[in-house]
Amino acid sequence: MKINRHLHILFRNPVLAGFLASVFLLIPVLLLVYQRHQLYREEKNRELLTAANAKKDKLDAAFRNSLSATRMLNFVVERDTNISDFDREAARILKENQYIDAVELVRGGTITHVYPLKGNEAAIGYNILEDTLRNKEALKALRQNKLYFAGPFPLKQGDTAIVGRLPIYRNNRFWGFSAVIIKLSTLVRIADFVPDETSPYIFQLSKINPNSGVEEFFLPQKEPLPSRNTVSVFLPDGEWRIYAWLKNNTWLIPLPLFILGLLLSVTGGFLVWFIARQPAALRKLVRERTELLQRSEEKFRGLVEQNLVGVFILQDRHFRYVNPGMETITAIPRNKLMQSLRIGDIIHEEDLQFLGQHLLFSAGHSPHSRSVSVRMIRPDGAIRHTEMTLSPIIYEGNKALLGTVADITDREVEEKRIRQAVIDAQENERREIGMELHDNVKQILAAVVLNLDFAREVIDDKEKSVTLLQRVKEYTLSAITELRRLSHQLAPNMNTDESLNGKIETLIKIMQDGSSFIIRFIKEDSPMEIPAALQLTVYRIIQEQLNNIHRHAKAGRVDIRLQYADNAIQLTVKDDGIGFDPSGKNEGIGLENIRRRVRNFDGSVRIISAPGNGCELFVRIPLKKFAGDYSHK
Repeated sequence: MKINRHLHILFRNPVLAGFLASVFLLIPVLLLVYQRHQLYREEKNRELLTAANAKKDKLDAAFRNSLSATRMLNFVVERDTNISDFDREAARILKENQYIDAVELVRGGTITHVYPLKGNEAAIGYNILEDTLRNKEALKALRQNKLYFAGPFPLKQGDTAIVGRLPIYRNNRFWGFSAVIIKLSTLVRIADFVPDETSPYIFQLSKINPNSGVEEFFLPQKEPLPSRNTVSVFLPDGEWRIYAWLKNNTWLIPLPLFILGLLLSVTGGFLVWFIARQPAALRKLVRERTELLQRSEEKFRGLVEQNLVGVFILQDRHFRYVNPGMETITAIPRNKLMQSLRIGDIIHEEDLQFLGQHLLFSAGHSPHSRSVSVRMIRPDGAIRHTEMTLSPIIYEGNKALLGTVADITDREVEEKRIRQAVIDAQENERREIGMELHDNVKQILAAVVLNLDFAREVIDDKEKSVTLLQRVKEYTLSAITELRRLSHQLAPNMNTDESLNGKIETLIKIMQDGSSFIIRFIKEDSPMEIPAALQLTVYRIIQEQLNNIHRHAKAGRVDIRLQYADNAIQLTVKDDGIGFDPSGKNEGIGLENIRRRVRNFDGSVRIISAPGNGCELFVRIPLKKFAGDYSHK
């Protein structure tokens, strides 16, 4: 009763009712604007972080080249104490490293060699360790015993640059430094720190001055570093920091939404004020129309709730309604679909009869939904594989069909690719088995036959016959060993009482006999019984990766580590071979097979490699799904 009395009082004061309605409508609008702004800021921060990391990657590439150059200079010093061929080696280093402007040798703390010498003569004889303004970062490189980049600071010979110094030791005694010089202008060019006017980002490079402890900035940007809406990444090699921020003010982004919400709240308040002034009959009419509108909205909501897929309504095979998802799948504007096309116009001719039967059945007597797979043809001739569901409904008083369409083309393509990969793997395996039988077992058996023929000719000579028969026996045992190795490689027995570690050790012994690299196996005991299927998967992954290393890596050593942590199997296979660039190389069938096997057990695969740095394969397979089926040890 109190509520009705308060509403009655409220509607007797239309101005107050309109004002309160505007306030209540404005509050969710403000919340929505704030949420939209936060989402936009998070998105832009991710973009900024990506842009900053791209600059960091470019600088890291220059630093890796610098590390190679300083190591090359170290080798020159170790090879020739007099350093007679410094200019020749330095010229080759600069030719191969486009990011480096000059190289130096520092004997003790004094710069003794610079290439190119022209323009850098002033650096000769300069003792970097006696200069208290410049020696802190050199001493840091000495303490850390690794390449460390000092600067940017003004050079003795002019210009501003960063200097990377790597300590050199001879006979376990400090000899000096090998150093590379990268001018600040070169560094800016490498990372493209000054983008064109169309770029939305601004960058800044900074470092804490080791003498003053104050952060210094090195890029000549017009805009000062803002206190908000800025991201940064850290480069440990020289303790630099890269900042990135946007040119535009992010507060302006949700402004149209705020204006729209403000208009909506004012309009709502005006409507409430207007309605509060009307007689009861008018309020009743508005209530009836509002209910009709709500029912229409509910009907429309039922159609668009599945807006991730195509939705349409058919009457007499004509489209009466299509949603944006249907436009995306068919690549045909919705007005064209509803005005001039029928369902049969976009279906592959081989699927028309099949689809027609389902249309008739669904529209006739079936009260249930029916699903059918059909191919749709786009205007450009592209074929999309779809899965269509048809349901009978009443639309505007007449029978109709409500259809949903899901595009499964990518799934079909992926399944086809996987099937082809499996076939290729099987063919490669058969080819390898044939080669093994031909190159090893066949040759051994041929030797047996030759020795038996010879034994028959000298059968009267007991000593020769015994020698030949002993040789036949050795060849036969060798053939048996080869066949055992092949059979174990093809179908290792995973149902024996031997542990997973034992099976892996057997595999390593077999692979070690025919390989040029040394294999070390670091293992842990399993905390639970591992099912045979999972044991076979781990076994095949190790076998596949060892085969990859044998064929391509040119490795001298392989480390295999099998651990159990965080309720998961963690397998690492690491080699010291030639490596490869994972971002620029298509994975072969071997790595694809490994990924497919791991995906079957909801696991993950990570590959770390670089040219000249070997390869590390990391596999993690969770054990939670097996915990209830297998008892703990």
